Amino acid sequence: MTEHITKQAAQSIAERTKRQLISIAIVLFITCLAFVIIFVIYVVDATTDSYLRLEANSVINQINVNKNIKLPQRKEFSAYRSWQQIPIDIRQLFDKNKLKLMSPVTIERTSELGQRDYVYILYSKVKDYGDIYFTGVEDAKNADQFLTPLFTNAFIHALILTVILFSALYFVISWILRRALEPLTALVAWSKKIQDNPKEDIYLDFSISELNQIADQLMTNIKQMNALNERERLFLKHASHELRTPLATIQASLDTINLRIKVSDANHPSLTRALRASNNMINLSDTLLWLARESNKKIPKKQISIRQCCKEIIQFQSYLLKGKPVTTELSQTDHTVDIEDELLRIILSNVIRNAFQHSFAGTVSINLYEDHIIISNLVNTNEESDTQCFGLGLQLVEKIALKINWHFNFAIKNNIATVIINWQTRQ
Repeated sequence: MTEHITKQAAQSIAERTKRQLISIAIVLFITCLAFVIIFVIYVVDATTDSYLRLEANSVINQINVNKNIKLPQRKEFSAYRSWQQIPIDIRQLFDKNKLKLMSPVTIERTSELGQRDYVYILYSKVKDYGDIYFTGVEDAKNADQFLTPLFTNAFIHALILTVILFSALYFVISWILRRALEPLTALVAWSKKIQDNPKEDIYLDFSISELNQIADQLMTNIKQMNALNERERLFLKHASHELRTPLATIQASLDTINLRIKVSDANHPSLTRALRASNNMINLSDTLLWLARESNKKIPKKQISIRQCCKEIIQFQSYLLKGKPVTTELSQTDHTVDIEDELLRIILSNVIRNAFQHSFAGTVSINLYEDHIIISNLVNTNEESDTQCFGLGLQLVEKIALKINWHFNFAIKNNIATVIINWQTRQ
């Protein structure tokens, strides 16, 4: 039977680029959002540290004016001239050796009663005064009430700015990509026009020189293919016309001789083979001539028995099986269909003749169905791997099926050649 190869669905450059652009934008947006959060936290911390430095600088300025000024001693903000003057409960939270000049250090602590506090310390030096330490204790709940709106506002503004920036960047990149893909879209539209009107010269001047080169090359190839097809069509047409007269003469002469020679005559088998060969040539000539016609005229249909048609063809082609250990198996089911009788007989004759010619053993199976027929036979694939070894007949069948919109499939698997002809696909 036929093998189905699953192919990945092709995607347009525009759709693929759009999805990739959206993915990149999402990743960059999340990354920038993370940086925004880190930045906002840093800004809030820096704001808090700046507030501490402002209070400390205010005291230092007063000390520069009056060295005997009384230092503030409040829970929220206190100043001490030595490390030992700092209360023990605050002093034990920090390491004196790790303190840096004018660099605040904040620590969160929880009391035995479960109260949370932020404790900070700031070390400084005053000229002609010496070391000075600034400490403070802030209730965490009050601090959070102050810092939360600050953090929220900073985050919202940064987020809005990020969204605006990325939206603008996305639309700019989308516009650039759309502009870059416009020539390719025009090239696709141009190729579609060429496909619909293969005999017309349809030129399109692209704004990109490389696309003009591609279009020129495609047009040149199309012209060459059209010229080649036209030569082949004329050759088939003329050759078929030229063959019809001598073939008719040969057929008439053979028929005349056949009437004069008795079946018992020793030359009768040779005459029979000549008649069959002449008939095959006439069928081939008629097929080539029909394929060469450029006409949409429908072939007349006729009610026929598929099984009876196959029996007649098998009987006519049975001489090809003489001397071979090959049998034929025709399914007993029969169907009467309204179909192009002449074309069906040409197709079946070619397919069955190919099966008889290339079978070396086994059975040629012909299975009949209401809308299709399956013919299979054993072949020797060791000698020839190319399907062209099965003759001109299958190529003719494929061209006929294509022209009348039938489905034709030929495949070889495990040394079994299988042909499927389905006439319902024309619907």
